[in-house]
Amino acid sequence: PENRTCNFPCLRRSDKTSCFMALRVQPKCVACKMALMSVQNKSPTLSLKRKLYNACTYMEDLRAVCKRFVKKHLQELIKGLKTNEDVETICINAKACK
Repeated sequence: PENRTCNFPCLRRSDKTSCFMALRVQPKCVACKMALMSVQNKSPTLSLKRKLYNACTYMEDLRAVCKRFVKKHLQELIKGLKTNEDVETICINAKACK
């Protein structure tokens, strides 16, 4: 893992080791945050469901984890986005993060 780049800005970590540990220990948390942050920055013309699934397709190592998570928690994620909850709160409420 040391030679790979950790490009997950949602983690707000400067230390690569911490970033990779987060990926190993809490992959659902990372996938949740990345998907939600990606959705917030996309065109409003796409449906939230489609945006969330599209976000998962760009997550190479986490693609399967993300898609399963989004499928299981879709309504909860959409509700959080529509009520303007912050990403951290939505992911904690969906039990992806501690």
